[in-house]
Amino acid sequence: MAKIFNKKLKRAIDSHSVISFDVFDTLIKRNCLEPKDIFLIVENEYNKIHEEKIADFQTKRIKAEEKARLVHSNSQDVTLEQIYEQLELDEEISFELKNIEVKTELDFCVINKNIKEVYEYCVKAGKTVICVSDMYLEESVIKQILFNAGYNYIDKLYVSSELNKTKYTGSLYDYVVKDLNIKKNDLLHIGDSKRADYLMPKLKMISSYKIKRTVNNCKYIKPGVNDSIDANILYSFINNSVDGSEDDYYRLGYELLGPLVVAFCKWLYENVKCQPNCKLFFCARDMQFTQKVFNQLFKDQIANEYLYISRTSVGKPMLYKNNTFDYFMSTLTPKNLLISEMLENKGINISNLDELLEKYGINPKQEYNNSTLKNEAFNRFYNEYVSKYIEENFKTEYENFLKYMDSIGFVPGEAVVVDLGWNGTIQYCLQKIYNKAVKGYYLGVETGLYNNMQDSMSGYLFDGNRNQEISKKVYSFKSLFEVFFSATHGTTLGYSADQTNPVILGEYENLNSNIIDTIQKGTKDFADGFKLYEKLYDEIDIQSILEGLINLGTRPTYEQACDFGDLNFDNLTKGKFAAPRKLRFYLFHPQMLKKDMFASEWKIGFMKRLLKIKLPYYSIYTCLKR
Repeated sequence: MAKIFNKKLKRAIDSHSVISFDVFDTLIKRNCLEPKDIFLIVENEYNKIHEEKIADFQTKRIKAEEKARLVHSNSQDVTLEQIYEQLELDEEISFELKNIEVKTELDFCVINKNIKEVYEYCVKAGKTVICVSDMYLEESVIKQILFNAGYNYIDKLYVSSELNKTKYTGSLYDYVVKDLNIKKNDLLHIGDSKRADYLMPKLKMISSYKIKRTVNNCKYIKPGVNDSIDANILYSFINNSVDGSEDDYYRLGYELLGPLVVAFCKWLYENVKCQPNCKLFFCARDMQFTQKVFNQLFKDQIANEYLYISRTSVGKPMLYKNNTFDYFMSTLTPKNLLISEMLENKGINISNLDELLEKYGINPKQEYNNSTLKNEAFNRFYNEYVSKYIEENFKTEYENFLKYMDSIGFVPGEAVVVDLGWNGTIQYCLQKIYNKAVKGYYLGVETGLYNNMQDSMSGYLFDGNRNQEISKKVYSFKSLFEVFFSATHGTTLGYSADQTNPVILGEYENLNSNIIDTIQKGTKDFADGFKLYEKLYDEIDIQSILEGLINLGTRPTYEQACDFGDLNFDNLTKGKFAAPRKLRFYLFHPQMLKKDMFASEWKIGFMKRLLKIKLPYYSIYTCLKR
């Protein structure tokens, strides 16, 4: 957060008994980039509730104010009422638009956290605190705005449109000094306007202090030149509400993950709200905290459960339900493995395996894959031994799985699974077990693995041929992306017959737990604060919502490459996302560079951290991938 309260300002406050604050862009910030943006919001709000729409209200409202100042040129300022009298619209429509404008101002005006410390110091020091504003809004409205923002100790408020005197001309300062019966050197005025708040008081022999009007408090995002009004409102809300005392991980959750998760939850809600008897199942482990955010936003509106499930936990039930040679072969990896390793991965432990394989003319010491093992000898071995093993040993796991799913209300045909992505494996497994269609919603969906499921899968960020460039960029830091969503509990290993404790979880020690908790707290805090504005997500494009995260993943700073590169991953192997050795080490051990690079789960971060200089790392990554 920008530091406004410095020694110079403190000395100035200490030497004056009356402290005057400008209101808008000083004590108060709007959750939009420009004051005129309020007029666009007014038009949108009006058009949402009326069949007969209005157009170009922003231009009309600006011209109406200009005209009002000409009509009332003998006055120093105009009121909101006088402005709306100049609108070339039906009287009833003008009246409603004016009320919407006032309500919008009340909704969009928030405390300026950059100056909160200054205000609180003045109050604690026993200063007389007043507000002086050149503004067309009524005094009662501005008082309410100040009160809503937490300014509870304002001794007096002076509003130009009510007094027909302005700071801009200096007459309002003369009025304040006379009204308070003070000397000019008793007063210090603080504001953001060079003329009205800084130069004019000085001309009146009154002390003044100018603050910056525009301050970027955000760490990860900034407004775009061509952003929509809704995207700029999102930026302004974050910029006005982030707190510099929070660490970078919290800020990531608030600034980057929060908008994405809220947008995803809103998209999900809009897709399922009209589906009869629909129940959502948020899949472990990536969707645990997304479910919490969903219920923050849409509490009790859509039935939902957290589904403890994994590829491991459904492996045995699925083999039991689909106990055929062809299906078994479809589950095998293209990677070369010993048959004993293949079977062990499926939880199949057949005694005297090597002897049995040799009887069927199969070499137990030879490695196979899902292609080379597809032969008549292994087909006979499967039907006479593997199939029987599955039938005898996996029935209990299958029955326990069904009992667990029944206990949480899973009904095929009505159930909707919600997952991070990317191939829809859990959805596929459920369909194979129940032999019924299951709908799936994802943050993103890749094509190719389960092409027969494409009609029942929907992705928010990308799916099918939509947004493939976003897909490629997300995939370049997919593992890092996933860790932000992770639950801090072990993977689901299976299910128990004990219905009081039906889920068997693996042991879990996540070295990132505190960091994940901090990131997700930032996300949930964002969702809680942004409820008033969540309807705006209808208009914000995916690129604007995701831009900050993509920049972090594909164009990290050196500091970010270090901070997030030191996070731990635990997939098939364990390690840090991007933690290269010193460059000089690789100069003498070049073979280790390739090994470490390919072991890294965030290769762009690895390169940035290693080389430190500015290079097109995402382009380099895509070339290496090819």
